[in-house]
Amino acid sequence: MSLVTSNVADVDEEIRKTAAFLNKDTASTTQARYASSLKGYQRYFEEMKQRPYPMSPTSVAMYVRFLAEEKKAAWASIAAFRSAVTHAHRLLPNSNPAENPVAVAAFKAAERVAEKGRVNHKRPLERK
Repeated sequence: MSLVTSNVADVDEEIRKTAAFLNKDTASTTQARYASSLKGYQRYFEEMKQRPYPMSPTSVAMYVRFLAEEKKAAWASIAAFRSAVTHAHRLLPNSNPAENPVAVAAFKAAERVAEKGRVNHKRPLERK
């Protein structure tokens, strides 16, 4: 492909190929964790009948508040979501909504809420 192109589909395909290439530096378990975090975000907005994408700092902050206050998620789950957003936006310089001051404040608030000793891990299986 030429570096200069007028075909948007070709550029989109190159972006997809580059994203796939960059994912090779991430372990498959990490990729699965990121995918799970982003699916939760998508479901949250679909249940509210809202478009989840493109992500905005406000939508990220809304979901973080939901995780911290309503779902009572552990900080590790919230931090994994932040990492997933950052990872998903690494091809788009200066566009990571998780780095916007609104979202940063939401992550800090969520960390404080989660640090209050609450651990929301799944209970171990019990033998019958």
